[in-house]
Amino acid sequence: MGQIGNSLRQARLQQGLSLTDAQKATKIRARYLEALEQERFALLPGAAYGRGFLVSYAELLGLDPEPLLLELIPALAELEPPPPPPPPPRSLPVGRRTLVIAGAAVALVAGLALVGLDIDGGPSTPSAPAPLPTTSAARSAAARPAPVSAPRPKPNPALVLAAIKGDCWLSVRRGSAAGAVVWQGLLRRGSSLHFAGLPLWIRMGAPWNLGATLGSRTLAGLPSAPQPANVLVTARGAKAA
Repeated sequence: MGQIGNSLRQARLQQGLSLTDAQKATKIRARYLEALEQERFALLPGAAYGRGFLVSYAELLGLDPEPLLLELIPALAELEPPPPPPPPPRSLPVGRRTLVIAGAAVALVAGLALVGLDIDGGPSTPSAPAPLPTTSAARSAAARPAPVSAPRPKPNPALVLAAIKGDCWLSVRRGSAAGAVVWQGLLRRGSSLHFAGLPLWIRMGAPWNLGATLGSRTLAGLPSAPQPANVLVTARGAKAA
């Protein structure tokens, strides 16, 4: 067993916690926590989940997750299947290429005829100009009100997260827990992040170390309990997710 499994197991036993206790605190199934302790990473549901599980578990046990992540990431990379090779380019058969070229030539000749040119390059007879609108028609057109454009929606305010009291591990996703990852990592004390585009789903390892603003106001609804938490931030504020 390597550094990851030994560190997690020893820290849990020193605090007198069972895997069931850790499951209740982290909301992570005990079999995944046990897989981390035994370093059976193939049992995890995926690389992204594995990294998140390790950070939450390490923070619960009072461990620094960063050195453990540095050891976990290469191990997870070996489990990822290689990308499939690109499909070979398809070429048209000779007979089909001939039909395509012939069709393009016919279309070109037809286009020249439509714009008033004959095959020899001579101009065709110009068409008669369109008649001017009558006075009554002009007045009717002038009486119609100009179309009113719809007002543009106001842009969402920017979200700023700052590690004020200490470090905080964050996982920021677009819209929900299953959304695309916008940013993930350890936000060091004194650093801040700026995000545009709401809603955002955020996993916070140590929310008590964070300060947040939404536009020009302080973000309301951040969790205060001393444990990792998930929130959904919209233009109205933050709520548990």
